[in-house]
Amino acid sequence: MRRSVELEPLSPVHIGSQDRLSNMDYIVRGNRFYRLDIDKILTLIVNDDVLLNKLRNGRIGEIVDRLGVDKVTLYTLSTYLDGYNKEVYPFIKYGSDVYLPGSSIKGAIRSAILYSRLKSDRRYLENHIKKLNIERSKLNRESKEREKIKRLKSLIKSAARDLEDGIFRDNSKDMHRDMLRFLNVGDMYPSSSEIGDVLELSEIAILPTNLRLAMETLKVGARFSGYIDSDGGRGISIDEVKRCCRIFANDIIEYELNNIEKYREYKCDIKDFYNELKDMNNKR
Repeated sequence: MRRSVELEPLSPVHIGSQDRLSNMDYIVRGNRFYRLDIDKILTLIVNDDVLLNKLRNGRIGEIVDRLGVDKVTLYTLSTYLDGYNKEVYPFIKYGSDVYLPGSSIKGAIRSAILYSRLKSDRRYLENHIKKLNIERSKLNRESKEREKIKRLKSLIKSAARDLEDGIFRDNSKDMHRDMLRFLNVGDMYPSSSEIGDVLELSEIAILPTNLRLAMETLKVGARFSGYIDSDGGRGISIDEVKRCCRIFANDIIEYELNNIEKYREYKCDIKDFYNELKDMNNKR
Protein backbone atom coordinates (compact mmCIF):
# COMPACT_ATOMS: atom_id res chain seq x y z
CA MET A 1 0.00 0.00 0.00
CA ARG A 2 1.42 3.38 -1.02
CA ARG A 3 1.24 6.30 1.39
CA SER A 4 2.15 9.91 0.78
CA VAL A 5 4.85 11.17 3.13
CA GLU A 6 5.86 14.65 4.22
CA LEU A 7 9.16 15.26 6.00
CA GLU A 8 10.19 18.34 7.93
CA PRO A 9 13.67 18.65 9.49
CA LEU A 10 13.64 19.72 13.14
CA SER A 11 17.38 20.43 13.25
CA PRO A 12 20.10 20.98 10.62
CA VAL A 13 20.50 17.82 8.51
CA HIS A 14 23.36 17.05 6.15
CA ILE A 15 23.36 14.29 3.51
CA GLY A 16 26.67 14.49 1.75
CA SER A 17 27.95 13.73 -1.70
CA GLN A 18 31.49 12.88 -2.78
CA ASP A 19 32.21 16.55 -3.51
CA ARG A 20 34.11 19.07 -1.44
CA LEU A 21 34.20 22.79 -2.10
CA SER A 22 37.49 24.62 -1.75
CA ASN A 23 37.73 28.36 -1.08
CA MET A 24 38.00 28.86 -4.84
CA ASP A 25 34.49 27.46 -5.35
CA TYR A 26 32.64 29.98 -3.19
CA ILE A 27 32.82 33.22 -1.23
CA VAL A 28 31.10 34.28 1.99
CA ARG A 29 30.09 37.90 2.35
CA GLY A 30 28.27 38.99 5.46
CA ASN A 31 25.45 36.54 6.05
CA ARG A 32 25.46 35.10 2.50
CA PHE A 33 27.26 32.11 1.01
CA TYR A 34 27.76 32.34 -2.77
CA ARG A 35 28.44 29.14 -4.70
CA LEU A 36 30.41 30.28 -7.73
CA ASP A 37 30.07 29.23 -11.35
CA ILE A 38 33.75 28.60 -12.06
CA ASP A 39 33.16 27.70 -15.72
CA LYS A 40 31.43 31.03 -16.30
CA ILE A 41 34.20 32.91 -14.49
CA LEU A 42 36.83 31.28 -16.70
CA THR A 43 34.84 32.17 -19.81
CA LEU A 44 34.58 35.82 -18.74
CA ILE A 45 38.26 36.27 -17.83
CA VAL A 46 39.94 34.13 -20.48
CA ASN A 47 41.28 37.22 -22.29
CA ASP A 48 41.98 39.30 -19.18
CA ASP A 49 45.59 38.74 -18.07
CA VAL A 50 45.12 40.76 -14.88
CA LEU A 51 42.19 38.65 -13.68
CA LEU A 52 43.85 35.42 -14.80
CA ASN A 53 46.84 36.32 -12.67
CA LYS A 54 44.55 36.96 -9.70
CA LEU A 55 43.01 33.52 -10.27
CA ARG A 56 46.45 31.88 -10.27
CA ASN A 57 47.14 33.55 -6.93
CA GLY A 58 43.86 32.41 -5.39
CA ARG A 59 42.33 35.90 -5.21
CA ILE A 60 38.87 34.74 -6.27
CA GLY A 61 37.10 37.39 -4.20
CA GLU A 62 38.71 40.21 -6.15
CA ILE A 63 37.68 38.58 -9.42
CA VAL A 64 34.07 38.24 -8.24
CA ASP A 65 34.05 41.89 -7.16
CA ARG A 66 35.20 42.95 -10.62
CA LEU A 67 32.70 40.76 -12.51
CA GLY A 68 29.75 41.20 -10.14
CA VAL A 69 28.73 38.47 -7.74
CA ASP A 70 25.23 38.07 -9.20
CA LYS A 71 26.68 37.30 -12.65
CA VAL A 72 28.86 34.39 -11.50
CA THR A 73 26.79 32.73 -8.76
CA LEU A 74 25.12 29.33 -9.12
CA TYR A 75 23.14 29.76 -5.90
CA THR A 76 23.31 31.62 -2.61
CA LEU A 77 22.49 30.48 0.93
CA SER A 78 22.06 32.21 4.27
CA THR A 79 24.82 31.64 6.82
CA TYR A 80 26.28 33.00 10.05
CA LEU A 81 29.86 32.11 9.02
CA ASP A 82 30.98 35.56 7.88
CA GLY A 83 34.49 35.41 6.40
CA TYR A 84 34.69 31.60 6.31
CA ASN A 85 37.25 30.36 3.75
CA LYS A 86 37.93 26.69 4.43
CA GLU A 87 36.51 23.48 2.97
CA VAL A 88 32.74 23.15 2.62
CA TYR A 89 30.73 19.93 2.43
CA PRO A 90 27.87 20.38 -0.08
CA PHE A 91 24.45 18.75 0.29
CA ILE A 92 23.62 16.01 -2.20
CA LYS A 93 21.81 17.25 -5.31
CA TYR A 94 20.42 15.86 -8.54
CA GLY A 95 21.94 18.30 -10.98
CA SER A 96 21.12 21.57 -9.23
CA ASP A 97 18.04 20.24 -7.39
CA VAL A 98 18.05 19.39 -3.68
CA TYR A 99 16.43 16.09 -2.74
CA LEU A 100 16.41 13.45 -0.02
CA PRO A 101 17.47 10.08 -1.48
CA GLY A 102 14.97 7.34 -0.77
CA SER A 103 17.92 5.00 -0.20
CA SER A 104 19.17 7.19 2.68
CA ILE A 105 15.73 7.22 4.29
CA LYS A 106 15.37 3.47 3.84
CA GLY A 107 18.82 2.99 5.39
CA ALA A 108 17.70 4.92 8.47
CA ILE A 109 14.53 2.81 8.63
CA ARG A 110 16.64 -0.34 8.38
CA SER A 111 18.75 0.79 11.34
CA ALA A 112 15.61 1.49 13.36
CA ILE A 113 14.15 -1.95 12.65
CA LEU A 114 17.43 -3.71 13.44
CA TYR A 115 17.72 -1.83 16.73
CA SER A 116 14.14 -2.44 17.86
CA ARG A 117 14.29 -6.16 17.02
CA LEU A 118 17.58 -6.63 18.87
CA LYS A 119 16.22 -4.68 21.83
CA SER A 120 13.24 -7.03 22.04
CA ASP A 121 15.47 -10.13 21.85
CA ARG A 122 18.62 -9.44 23.83
CA ARG A 123 19.62 -13.11 23.85
CA TYR A 124 20.04 -13.09 20.09
CA LEU A 125 22.45 -10.16 20.32
CA GLU A 126 24.28 -11.61 23.34
CA ASN A 127 24.85 -14.92 21.53
CA HIS A 128 26.48 -13.09 18.63
CA ILE A 129 28.65 -11.09 21.03
CA LYS A 130 29.78 -14.33 22.71
CA LYS A 131 30.74 -15.83 19.36
CA LEU A 132 32.64 -12.67 18.45
CA ASN A 133 34.50 -12.68 21.78
CA ILE A 134 35.51 -16.31 21.30
CA GLU A 135 36.96 -15.54 17.89
CA ARG A 136 38.61 -12.39 19.23
CA SER A 137 40.32 -14.34 22.01
CA LYS A 138 42.00 -16.47 19.37
CA LEU A 139 43.59 -13.37 17.90
CA ASN A 140 45.59 -12.78 21.08
CA ARG A 141 47.72 -15.74 20.14
CA GLU A 142 48.78 -14.11 16.90
CA SER A 143 52.06 -12.21 17.08
CA LYS A 144 51.66 -9.60 14.33
CA GLU A 145 49.66 -6.62 15.57
CA ARG A 146 48.76 -5.41 12.08
CA GLU A 147 47.39 -8.82 11.16
CA LYS A 148 45.37 -8.95 14.39
CA ILE A 149 43.75 -5.59 13.65
CA LYS A 150 42.96 -6.61 10.09
CA ARG A 151 41.45 -9.89 11.24
CA LEU A 152 39.43 -8.18 14.00
CA LYS A 153 37.88 -5.76 11.50
CA SER A 154 36.93 -8.72 9.31
CA LEU A 155 35.35 -10.51 12.28
CA ILE A 156 33.28 -7.46 13.22
CA LYS A 157 32.01 -7.05 9.65
CA SER A 158 31.14 -10.74 9.51
CA ALA A 159 29.29 -10.55 12.84
CA ALA A 160 27.33 -7.52 11.64
CA ARG A 161 26.31 -9.37 8.45
CA ASP A 162 25.21 -12.37 10.50
CA LEU A 163 23.08 -10.11 12.70
CA GLU A 164 21.38 -8.60 9.66
CA ASP A 165 20.83 -12.01 8.09
CA GLY A 166 19.12 -13.19 11.26
CA ILE A 167 16.88 -10.15 11.65
CA PHE A 168 15.98 -9.41 8.03
CA ARG A 169 16.36 -12.77 6.23
CA ASP A 170 15.63 -15.39 8.88
CA ASN A 171 19.32 -16.43 8.92
CA SER A 172 19.45 -16.78 5.17
CA LYS A 173 22.03 -15.21 2.83
CA ASP A 174 19.39 -14.93 0.12
CA MET A 175 18.62 -11.25 -0.55
CA HIS A 176 15.26 -12.25 -1.99
CA ARG A 177 14.15 -13.20 1.53
CA ASP A 178 14.91 -9.78 2.99
CA MET A 179 11.85 -8.39 4.81
CA LEU A 180 12.53 -4.92 3.36
CA ARG A 181 12.59 -6.16 -0.21
CA PHE A 182 8.98 -5.02 -0.65
CA LEU A 183 9.45 -1.71 1.17
CA ASN A 184 9.99 1.06 -1.37
CA VAL A 185 10.87 4.58 -0.32
CA GLY A 186 10.79 7.22 -3.02
CA ASP A 187 13.11 10.20 -3.27
CA MET A 188 11.72 13.22 -1.44
CA TYR A 189 11.62 16.66 -3.07
CA PRO A 190 11.14 20.09 -1.45
CA SER A 191 7.99 22.13 -1.81
CA SER A 192 10.09 25.14 -2.85
CA SER A 193 12.24 25.13 -5.98
CA GLU A 194 14.46 27.88 -4.58
CA ILE A 195 17.58 26.28 -3.13
CA GLY A 196 17.97 29.15 -0.65
CA ASP A 197 14.58 28.25 0.86
CA VAL A 198 15.77 24.72 1.56
CA LEU A 199 19.47 24.90 2.47
CA GLU A 200 21.77 27.04 4.58
CA LEU A 201 25.47 26.93 5.41
CA SER A 202 26.03 25.74 8.97
CA GLU A 203 28.97 24.82 11.15
CA ILE A 204 28.64 21.34 12.64
CA ALA A 205 30.72 20.31 15.68
CA ILE A 206 31.81 16.67 15.74
CA LEU A 207 31.99 15.48 19.34
CA PRO A 208 33.94 14.59 21.43
CA THR A 209 36.84 16.08 19.43
CA ASN A 210 34.86 19.28 18.77
CA LEU A 211 36.07 19.20 15.17
CA ARG A 212 34.08 21.86 13.31
CA LEU A 213 33.02 21.43 9.70
CA ALA A 214 31.09 23.77 7.41
CA MET A 215 28.22 21.95 5.71
CA GLU A 216 25.23 22.74 3.57
CA THR A 217 22.33 21.64 5.76
CA LEU A 218 18.56 21.51 5.48
CA LYS A 219 16.79 24.49 6.96
CA VAL A 220 14.59 23.76 9.94
CA GLY A 221 11.00 23.79 8.73
CA ALA A 222 11.74 23.04 5.05
CA ARG A 223 9.11 20.64 3.73
CA PHE A 224 9.69 17.59 1.56
CA SER A 225 7.15 15.23 0.04
CA GLY A 226 7.33 11.74 -1.43
CA TYR A 227 5.96 8.29 -0.80
CA ILE A 228 6.56 5.01 0.99
CA ASP A 229 5.16 1.79 -0.43
CA SER A 230 4.94 -1.55 1.35
CA ASP A 231 3.43 -4.94 0.61
CA GLY A 232 2.88 -5.88 4.22
CA GLY A 233 1.77 -9.36 3.25
CA ARG A 234 5.24 -10.15 1.90
CA GLY A 235 7.40 -8.04 4.14
CA ILE A 236 6.98 -5.47 6.87
CA SER A 237 3.97 -3.20 7.30
CA ILE A 238 4.25 0.57 7.39
CA ASP A 239 2.69 0.58 10.87
CA GLU A 240 5.50 -1.69 12.06
CA VAL A 241 8.05 0.62 10.45
CA LYS A 242 6.56 3.55 12.37
CA ARG A 243 6.65 1.59 15.64
CA CYS A 244 10.32 0.67 15.19
CA CYS A 245 11.29 4.22 14.25
CA ARG A 246 9.55 5.54 17.35
CA ILE A 247 11.44 3.10 19.61
CA PHE A 248 14.75 3.92 17.95
CA ALA A 249 14.21 7.68 18.16
CA ASN A 250 13.14 7.53 21.79
CA ASP A 251 16.25 5.62 22.87
CA ILE A 252 18.55 7.95 20.94
CA ILE A 253 16.91 10.89 22.71
CA GLU A 254 17.30 9.21 26.09
CA TYR A 255 20.95 8.47 25.37
CA GLU A 256 21.63 12.09 24.47
CA LEU A 257 19.83 13.36 27.57
CA ASN A 258 21.85 10.99 29.75
CA ASN A 259 25.07 12.29 28.21
CA ILE A 260 24.12 15.96 28.10
CA GLU A 261 27.36 17.09 29.79
CA LYS A 262 29.32 16.53 26.57
CA TYR A 263 27.60 19.57 25.08
CA ARG A 264 29.34 21.81 27.62
CA GLU A 265 28.18 25.45 27.35
CA TYR A 266 25.34 24.44 25.02
CA LYS A 267 23.89 21.75 27.29
CA CYS A 268 20.87 23.77 28.48
CA ASP A 269 19.69 24.55 24.95
CA ILE A 270 20.39 20.98 23.78
CA LYS A 271 18.51 19.55 26.76
CA ASP A 272 15.45 21.65 25.95
CA PHE A 273 15.65 20.55 22.31
CA TYR A 274 15.76 16.84 23.14
CA ASN A 275 12.97 17.14 25.67
CA GLU A 276 10.80 18.75 22.98
CA LEU A 277 11.68 15.90 20.60
CA LYS A 278 10.78 13.39 23.29
CA ASP A 279 7.36 14.96 23.78
CA MET A 280 6.72 15.00 20.03
CA ASN A 281 7.80 11.38 19.63
CA ASN A 282 5.55 10.20 22.46
CA LYS A 283 2.50 12.03 21.11
CA ARG A 284 2.63 10.43 17.65
